[in-house]
Amino acid sequence: MAYEATKHINGREYRYRVERVRDPESGQSRSRWHYLGRVDDEGELAPARTYAVGVSRDDLVVATARLLQSRDASRITVAVIAHEAGISTGTFYRHFHDRRSAFEAAVAYLGREVIRDLPPLTGRIGSRASERNRLSAWFSALHQAALDDRAFRWALTRTGRDRVVPDLEASSPTSVLRNTLAAYLGRLHAVGLAEIADPAALAGALMRLHLSFARDLAATENPSDASLWWSEVFPVIERAVFPHLDTAA
Repeated sequence: MAYEATKHINGREYRYRVERVRDPESGQSRSRWHYLGRVDDEGELAPARTYAVGVSRDDLVVATARLLQSRDASRITVAVIAHEAGISTGTFYRHFHDRRSAFEAAVAYLGREVIRDLPPLTGRIGSRASERNRLSAWFSALHQAALDDRAFRWALTRTGRDRVVPDLEASSPTSVLRNTLAAYLGRLHAVGLAEIADPAALAGALMRLHLSFARDLAATENPSDASLWWSEVFPVIERAVFPHLDTAA
C-alpha cells in the first residue's frame, strides 16, 4: 500500500510518497518515505533536486576550499558544502566525518597550491647577497599567501588556535615547506655561505617562527601593520641563516 503525503516545514510544503512495508524479522509494519519534491506557490509539485554524479573526495575538497575563501567559516555548514559540491549530505559523510575534517583537507589543498607558486629554492647557489634575496623572496611570498587567503586566516585565527597550529604543522604541505627549506640551508652550508650544523632543526625553528608571526598578523585589524612587522621579523630569520652580514659578498 502506498500513498502521497505533504509535510509542512518552515512555512513550505514538501511532497512524499509513503509506502507501508513489513519488517520480515519482527513482522511489524512501518512507513518508508520517498521524497518527491517541493510544492511551489501554485500548488504544483516541483521536481526533486538532482545531484551531481561522480563527485569525488577531491571535488568535495575543492568545493570546501572555494567556500572558505569566499565567506566566514561560521556560515559554512555540512549542508552548505554539500550544496556547493552538488551532492547530498549523506554523500558528504561518506568522505568526511564532519565539517572540520573537510576544512582541514581544504586548507591542506590550498597549501599545496601555495607551494607550487613559491619562488624556487633550487638551482645553482650564487653570492651571499643573491641568496639573501632569494631567501627573502621565498619567505615574503609564503608570508603574503598566509595573509591574503581567507582560508589561511581562518586556520590561523579560529577559536582554539592552539589546536590548529599543530594540525597545520603536521600537514603534508608544511612538511614539504620545512623539508624544502632544510635542503636549501644544507646547500648553503655545503658551499660555505652559511655555518649550519643542523639544517633540519633550523628549518623547523624558522617555520615555527614564521607561523607564529603570521598568526599574530592574521589577527590584527590593520593590514598596513604587515609590512612593518615583516621588516622587523625577516632580519631575525636572515641573521639565523647568515650570521656574518657585514662580510656578505
